[in-house]
Amino acid sequence: MKKKTLILISLLGLGIFFALYNFNRYPKKVVAEILYTVDDRIFAYVDKNIQDFGFSDIFRKVKDSGDYGIRLSLEDNKNDKLNIISYQCPNKKERYYHERREVDHEIKTHGEKIVNSDVYLYRDDISDLPLYIDRNTMVNLSRDSKVMSDLGYDISNKKLFLPPVSLSEKNTELKKYVKKEWAETIRRTKVKKLSGRSYEVKVRSKDLKDLFAKIEDFYYEENYFPYSYFADLLRKEFAKISSDLDKRDQIIFYIYTDEDLNLLKLKSDDNKYALAIKDYMELKLPDTRIYIEPEENGNLRTLRGKINERSFRMSYYPDSKKLIYHDGKVLVNARFYNFVRSKKFKLIADIDGAKIKKLNLNFYTIPEKIEREKNYIEILKLKKEDWQKLMWGEKDEK
Repeated sequence: MKKKTLILISLLGLGIFFALYNFNRYPKKVVAEILYTVDDRIFAYVDKNIQDFGFSDIFRKVKDSGDYGIRLSLEDNKNDKLNIISYQCPNKKERYYHERREVDHEIKTHGEKIVNSDVYLYRDDISDLPLYIDRNTMVNLSRDSKVMSDLGYDISNKKLFLPPVSLSEKNTELKKYVKKEWAETIRRTKVKKLSGRSYEVKVRSKDLKDLFAKIEDFYYEENYFPYSYFADLLRKEFAKISSDLDKRDQIIFYIYTDEDLNLLKLKSDDNKYALAIKDYMELKLPDTRIYIEPEENGNLRTLRGKINERSFRMSYYPDSKKLIYHDGKVLVNARFYNFVRSKKFKLIADIDGAKIKKLNLNFYTIPEKIEREKNYIEILKLKKEDWQKLMWGEKDEK
């Protein structure tokens, strides 16, 4: 009896081993793992060709911890200005954002600070003091109040004023959000191994369109920088892609890898879509093409290529920390300061030929400490008449 049991257990163990072995070699799973590492491959390519900055390290740090700080100043050719301060520490559930716009000499500011469940809104048009909201009681207190709708917030948005999370956790949230559409796409997608390093992938156009729409919705519900920026960018690109997908029933992609299954090239059969990460980098979408390759140029780090039909060239001078970009229309003269590899840098740029003429960027992977406010107005507990006076009357004078 014991011998039979041992044989059965051994056979079961072997069955499980071979099942896992075959699953790990299953073409759909292999292709999915190849695509999951595309972002790492892109940053590795940039690191290889512009070696001083440690972009891969920065990306991994922000991806894993979510910690970052940004101070950005822009000035356009009309002398209008935009200043953004944004930093966060997901582990401490802290985030701060402040935006100042100067248009035709009229200044508008707004911002918000989140420390766990404490939310402070900076609305100089309403009060000189921060407006305070306790996220734990926000929904209940808003039922008999017009405060949130008057401020332009949708109380039904479950992501409203949530503390920040890391990019890794955000990716996990995204996978859960698109789980149904992703499962349907995977189920109907056909993957065939053509050789040891190439695959054919047939995807239904409708599945891709539904998946893209769901991804767009995910970022649209995010109510803070930088995800609000991603939502606008995705909306523009997905509109072009959606129009193309409406004209076809399916897309056939071909994927080529190296020996370690790193993506070398992905392209559609009609060559409308492509992504290559080799000695050069190329991205093709409907109405968009970006091509980049390194250029031998002494001790300089030089990249050249095309953005659609416009050729560009960019050189970085390691000794002086100077960067020059030109494409026949736009000329950028920039310099880096306070540079610490993989941790922080400051960039100041003068730009000719574009809408923006000046740019000042500070980036660092260790954000500033965020403190709770001591003086504020707890707006959801205000009486109706007090809120109306604050909202439409004179500024609070405290």
